[in-house]
Amino acid sequence: MTDFRVAIKVDVDTYLGARDGLPRLAAILAEAGVRASVFFSFGPDRAGRAVVRLLTQPGFFRKMRRTRAVSTYGLRTVLSGTLLPGPHIGRRCGHLLPRLREAGHDIGVHAWDHFAWVGRGPRLDERFVLKQWGRAADMYGRWLRSNPRSFAAPGWVMNAAGMNVLAKIGLNYVSVSRGTGPYFPAVDDTVYRVLEIPTTLPTADELLGPNVGPDDLPGLWSELFVENGLNVLTVHAEMEGRSLAGPFGRLLGDLRDRGARFVGLDEVAAEVLSHPQNVPVCRLEWGQVPGRSSWTSLQGPLRAGGGDVA
Repeated sequence: MTDFRVAIKVDVDTYLGARDGLPRLAAILAEAGVRASVFFSFGPDRAGRAVVRLLTQPGFFRKMRRTRAVSTYGLRTVLSGTLLPGPHIGRRCGHLLPRLREAGHDIGVHAWDHFAWVGRGPRLDERFVLKQWGRAADMYGRWLRSNPRSFAAPGWVMNAAGMNVLAKIGLNYVSVSRGTGPYFPAVDDTVYRVLEIPTTLPTADELLGPNVGPDDLPGLWSELFVENGLNVLTVHAEMEGRSLAGPFGRLLGDLRDRGARFVGLDEVAAEVLSHPQNVPVCRLEWGQVPGRSSWTSLQGPLRAGGGDVA
């Protein structure tokens, strides 16, 4: 008997993604009977600032062309925070969160300022992380009348400073890296006893290219899912909730036909943490993922020996 589990992780990065993409994604998930984990960006949409990266990261320009960023995200998003003021995502779209919770979805924090977080990269410091978290958690509480219990790092950007803050908050789990399965992350000599559930599959923007169009995604993705283990797929409200809604819906149907059991990341965390002694400790490292223009946090090798515990 196989244990074919699929967790859909939804990242909401922009105002357009929240306003237009998230409701459509919610409808697709409801039609497929899928419960997802949704991570929301609460502050101003400054996605247009990413254009500045064109000057320093040639790979980012190639990605913009490869994923047809302007048509995918919309001109309004591409210019947000630069030539146009950035809409405040939480104030304008936070009313969607109670509806998602009522529908049974797991809801966590993605960011306050998504662009600012990704722009820091490995230079994240504790003061910045604490301030970003505090603002996002406050807005989360205004809409959901509770404290957030999970966090997904923008761009999978995380380091020791960020983990130092997250470990003290009392979260049920985080999702800050790319990897193969749940683990306790270790950086240098410190082991963080906050469960990390990494994204295990490539995202749509990493797969799209000259020879891979939207209609190719369901088949290409299907080949990458393992039927005896946990698969974590990150989708974006700006993409799978808009231009890629059709291919994403077809993927869910294919997975259900293959017998996949859909789970929320909170369910995964509860199951894994019921036996914490069995959770591996792996190093949290920096590396590159095919199709991404910047470095991300990766699940490294198993860590042996002792060390401080945070």
